[in-house]
Parts: sequence; C-alpha cells; structure tokens
Amino acid sequence: MKILFITNSLNPNDGWGRYSNGLVKEIARHHDVIVLCNSPYEFLDIDQKAFLHSPLSVSNPFKIFRSSRKIQGIIDSFKPEVVHFLIEPYVVSLPFLKLDKGTKTFLTVHGTYSFIPVRFTNEIVKLMVVSPLIKKAYKRLDGIISVSSYTKQYVLEQYKEFYKVNLEQEKIIVISNGIDLESFNFNLNKVENSYKSILFVGAIKRRKGLLQSIDSFIEYKKRYDKNFIYHIVGSYDENDPYVREVKLKIDESGLKDNVVFHGFVDSKKLESLYVNADLFLMLPVQSGLSIEGFGLVYLEANAYGVPAIGSMGSGASDAIIDGKTGYLVDPLDAMQVSERVHSVLVNKSIDSQNCIDWAKKQDIKEKTKLVLNLYKSK
Repeated sequence: MKILFITNSLNPNDGWGRYSNGLVKEIARHHDVIVLCNSPYEFLDIDQKAFLHSPLSVSNPFKIFRSSRKIQGIIDSFKPEVVHFLIEPYVVSLPFLKLDKGTKTFLTVHGTYSFIPVRFTNEIVKLMVVSPLIKKAYKRLDGIISVSSYTKQYVLEQYKEFYKVNLEQEKIIVISNGIDLESFNFNLNKVENSYKSILFVGAIKRRKGLLQSIDSFIEYKKRYDKNFIYHIVGSYDENDPYVREVKLKIDESGLKDNVVFHGFVDSKKLESLYVNADLFLMLPVQSGLSIEGFGLVYLEANAYGVPAIGSMGSGASDAIIDGKTGYLVDPLDAMQVSERVHSVLVNKSIDSQNCIDWAKKQDIKEKTKLVLNLYKSK
C-alpha cells in the first residue's frame, strides 16, 4: 500500500511528533510511505519532504494554498492510495487537493487542536478562512481517528456548537495512542531509595495540572508522609508566568525539598527515572480551550510496572484502568488524590504486573493493525 503522511515532524520530543513517529515507523516496515512535514527528523531512514508551513500558521490563506500546491505535486507523482493527516492543522489543505478516484483520506485528532476553528480569536480569519475549509475537509474525509473517547466527544460537541449541525459519529473511530515497546530499555535495575519517587513527564503548561499536583502533595505531606520526591521532567521557560506560579507555590508550601525540576533530559536519564519511580502522577485540567487528549506518559510508566494517577474528564480515562493500572481522580480534590497516592505508595494497591500487561496491549504494533484495517475498510 502507498501511503502519504502529513505531519509537523517525526521528532518524538513533542506529542504530535511522538504519535507520528511511532505510527509511521511501524507502517513503513511493510508499506511504501512518504512523509510531508515542516521539519525533517534525520534519525529515521524514511522519505521525508520538509516544505510545509508551520502547523500553527493555518490562518494564512497564502501559506495554505502554497503548501497545497506542493502537496498536490507529491500526490501526482507518488499516487498514494491513502492520504493521512496525522495532526489537525494541515487538514485545511484537503479541500484544495485533487485525488484519484479510490484514494482514501484520514485525519487523526489529538487534544487541544482537535477542532481548529475554535482556536482562533480573529473572527475574520475564523469565519472566512478556517471555518469553511475545515467543514469541507471533514465532509471529504473517509475517517477521523480520535486518540481517546474524550477527544471524540470534544470534537462532536465543538462541531455541533460551531456549525449547528451534527458530525456523523460513525466517521470518528477511537484508536488510542500506542507505545513502541521495542524502544524501551527493560534491563535497568531499580535503585532502592530511602524515599518514595513520584514522576511527572511533560511540558510545564497549565493544562498539565501541576498546581493541582502541588496541592495534592501539600495534603499528602500533612496527612501521611514527608519522605518523597516529585520529579518534574520536561522543558519549561523560567520566565513563564505559570512556571513562576508553580515554583512560588512550592516555596510557600514548604515543598522545596520534595520537588525537583529536571528540565529536558535525554532518553537514558528518562529511562532511569521511570524505572526508579514508585508512582506516576499527572493531573490534567482544561485550561481555556486547551485539553489533554490522551497521555502516552501513563502507558510509558505502566510499561515499567509503575502505577499511574490521572484526571477524570480527560484523555487519561482511556489510558488508565481505574483501580487496576492506577487511579482516575478529581484533580481539584487534593484530599482524594493524596489518599490515592498513599494507597499506591504504602498499601501497594496496584499490582505492577497489571500495569505491564496493560502496556503490552497498547503496543504500537497492535495500534498499527487497527489503523491499517481502517484504511482497508473505508
């Protein structure tokens, strides 16, 4: 099968790139693929053509049209049987494309940008450019893959509210994110520490719920134990107002010795942090229009046998089996979260093997089979 993928990058250091990297690598093992992107990832032996505009510049009709013409040139020469937009913004090019009869088109929707029109405050751009293009694109798509039931419901609600008509539910199929277990290093031995190690991995943004996590640890320290470290891994800007707010709260609440900011770390350091973690905790919250569509990090933790705690009413609901691989909690209920933390760390309420077994079922190979079956079924 000849498949044309359209994404920002195959670099796995961000959510879009990680999804694209895992799926494309696996499909490219057995099919002929070309990737159109904004920036190439040189560590993969995959045909990547980096000429697309930045994915967040979809408000500029000239860039959309220019990219569409270049995409059309690749389509004319490659003759793909499937065109799959792996991230949401680039689907605005679809209405401009001429495809052979029988060529199928798909889009994956993730989280914050899963319904593009609502992301724009400029009413002229929203109503005159993005809105009509998205409506035409959605009508033309053969299928929409949602990474979680939560994201699917979000898209359906936003589409209905914006266009005043329903989007066909059967057009959206939930295929949750998968993890590339072959890339994991399971040969590391856990170090016995005198403290409990709790891990967070992700960019420090308001929707990641770090303020809520800190509230929970204030409660946990007061009610249960002081002997823990919350390792925060992910890039951040010291001058960002939210980062300053988080750090101020840590200082004022007496948690300075309990929280470590690692910033961006390499794969070896990240593996070590996962292996030595006793719990993974991330409490996503909706921040304006920003949402957490899934959360691969929960599954990555599970792969190492580490239980995970995440938020109800977020994509974590598809990533965590409540009571079996971790817990789903109300991120605003610090007492409830602290109780679940204590349950995992002290009562050993979550079996590590259950976590590992769940992660194995989410292997990218299994997810790829579902995607390929979808291509064939439409």
